[in-house]
Amino acid sequence: MSKKYKGKPCVYCGDYPATTGDHVFARAFFLEQEKTNLIQVPACEKCNNEKAKLEHYLTAILPFGRYIVSADEQLYGKICRRLSNNKLLDSIRVPCVHTDNDFLSGQPSHLSVPFDDARYRKLFRYIVKALVWHHWGERINENTFISVEPDKWVELSEEVRLDGVSRRVVNSVGDDTFRYIGLELDRSQDTLWHFRVLNGLKTCAVNEPGLTFDCIKVSTFGR
Repeated sequence: MSKKYKGKPCVYCGDYPATTGDHVFARAFFLEQEKTNLIQVPACEKCNNEKAKLEHYLTAILPFGRYIVSADEQLYGKICRRLSNNKLLDSIRVPCVHTDNDFLSGQPSHLSVPFDDARYRKLFRYIVKALVWHHWGERINENTFISVEPDKWVELSEEVRLDGVSRRVVNSVGDDTFRYIGLELDRSQDTLWHFRVLNGLKTCAVNEPGLTFDCIKVSTFGR
């Protein structure tokens, strides 16, 4: 573990000292050439393991909804093994995350894979806690309400011009594998985040197949 994390409280729970430096955005989301200088934060063993389980699942699923070409390398190189490890190979026809390339046959088709939205919501709660600490040196406590919802990507110029914002961050990690905007409101210290994954995902809810979204919006209240 890096010395700069030793003895620091875990950014996720705040209850235990860090045992590792956790990558906020898991290395498995990125191609090899994109894995340098990824953001890390102090994390305890329990939180690191729980977050890793979510990442293990989502790195198998999310590339199916990708827009950027580089995700094809993730699909063809790793996705069969990841789907098998997550026991998902038998359920790829359940509608939710869509792609126009059939990685199994190599023929164009409309392929669907299951998407457990509870897992991405939980993962992005971890991610926002880490980013608030990384960018602003502050912690989100256990009483903070964190809302994670699907949304449409807002152009940077529109979001950054919002009034009443005390601090903001705009960042891209990897080849736009993760792109995000973070805003802290002046008086309340509430925060608002927009995340675009793999340069935008084409996803839809199981119960609302017509509802598609390409952005994940996270709001925190009462910090």
